[in-house]
Amino acid sequence: MVTLSQTSKYMMHKNIIICGPSRAGKTTLAKLANAHSKGHKGLIFEGLFPAYFSRLSYIFKNHHNKLFNEYMIRPRFIDEEKSKTITPAQQLNCDKFIYKGSFLASLNNAFGDNWIIADLHAELYYKTLLRSWPDIHFCVVIRDPRECVCAGIYWQNNEQNFPNAHKYRKKLLYKKLFSWILSVHTAKKIQKDYPDNITIINFNQVKNNDDVLELLELNGTCINNLPFSTYYSFTKNGLFTTPNHEKLELLTSNERAIIQNLCADIMKEHNYSFEKLPHINIKTLDIAKTMIIGISAFSPSLARGFIDALFFPKQHAKNQLNRFKQFIKDIRNF
Repeated sequence: MVTLSQTSKYMMHKNIIICGPSRAGKTTLAKLANAHSKGHKGLIFEGLFPAYFSRLSYIFKNHHNKLFNEYMIRPRFIDEEKSKTITPAQQLNCDKFIYKGSFLASLNNAFGDNWIIADLHAELYYKTLLRSWPDIHFCVVIRDPRECVCAGIYWQNNEQNFPNAHKYRKKLLYKKLFSWILSVHTAKKIQKDYPDNITIINFNQVKNNDDVLELLELNGTCINNLPFSTYYSFTKNGLFTTPNHEKLELLTSNERAIIQNLCADIMKEHNYSFEKLPHINIKTLDIAKTMIIGISAFSPSLARGFIDALFFPKQHAKNQLNRFKQFIKDIRNF
């Protein structure tokens, strides 16, 4: 992890990707950079890198021009409520796209100098990104796993039904939990192999973290003004804050015990609080964790697909079929 003694190196990081697991605080930091960064422009196009790297047609260089143009005019949600959309072309205020020979090179040219982009799980594609952008800097944001899992279960839930959780609660809990574990272990892998290309940010302690100020070129005032009674923040006695500003036990003691047991080493490292909870047999889940981490050593993105297949096999199969259909469509159109 980058330490305060190394903050002078931050001035070298012109291109930064804020990434990490779902509901960790990436969009908040990108918006903060967009509004207050002295030297970077914040771009909020979450989910776009993985969407294009997973396209089968990406392997054909002669398709990159079309993919780049499609990327630039594809609308994306830019708020947590998913009520507002914008295209990269609109945010960059450009109506003319210049193709520079590859998908990522063209994007780098379109984004200009000194940009920060928020993107879900972009760290899982670090090898592809570093091949094209050797100087790219990953800012991997992590948050208390109980909060990420809780937000993943309840977020986007119909307000009239709140706090009733997702109908596939158990499966979704495991998917969010293992995705969190995968993201953190991938960040540690990047940290080991490319220490100058990564900063790990603990969102729960972001107000007291000078690394954030240095990396994103922010002043302390804008950080201190952030509203950190964040939705689904974990409080004492197993309670979470809700969008209605109530404090409810949104995860059961057994669910919190599973999270705590599987994430114990990382929680200790980042000083997340521990509860006295009932003993839970997690042998099967431990095996799944070992398999996911093992697969991620070869391909983090493949490990993410394995998580999807493990807990939502029908949806995963449907997604793979749609990828193939999109490939056929690309062949015809490109």
